[in-house]
Amino acid sequence: MQLFRPLNEKEYSSLVKYLRAKILERLSVKAEYNIDPTHLVKIAELKLGVFVSIEKLMYSDGMIKRVLRGSMGTIRPMKNLLEDSVTAALYAAFYDPRFSPISVAEVKNCVLEITIASPPPIDVDGDWVRNSMVLGYHGLYIVDSGKATIILPQKVVELAEGVSPKDRQAP
Repeated sequence: MQLFRPLNEKEYSSLVKYLRAKILERLSVKAEYNIDPTHLVKIAELKLGVFVSIEKLMYSDGMIKRVLRGSMGTIRPMKNLLEDSVTAALYAAFYDPRFSPISVAEVKNCVLEITIASPPPIDVDGDWVRNSMVLGYHGLYIVDSGKATIILPQKVVELAEGVSPKDRQAP
């Protein structure tokens, strides 16, 4: 199976820096970022769904933990990947109804995580999930009784880690 990789590592890094700068600009902080503008041009040419999660770094029991601070996005593109990423980042930072708007002090202790959705979602069954799904790479878009739920790849890993090995076996 060929993995979906719309951006390379440097392009992802440029996008994260750009989104962080946009959040800081919204907070009236001058943001310095040094990125290759050709990365932004390539990103703006793509039409893909995107989710931006903001996680706050917390220190607890001598360990660093990442705690969700905001997350927003869309499974299908609205404009282009660059504009949709900016919109998702700003909504995650300032309009996620689960959290108060992010502050300048918080931004420096936060990680931005970008999840790009492959087009279009495919229908799968339990056998595909057990045999072909790659934890941390595939997310899930579940529709049940008219209600849709999106589980991002990183959340799939967290959910799998919380299940004991005997519970993972097929009946």
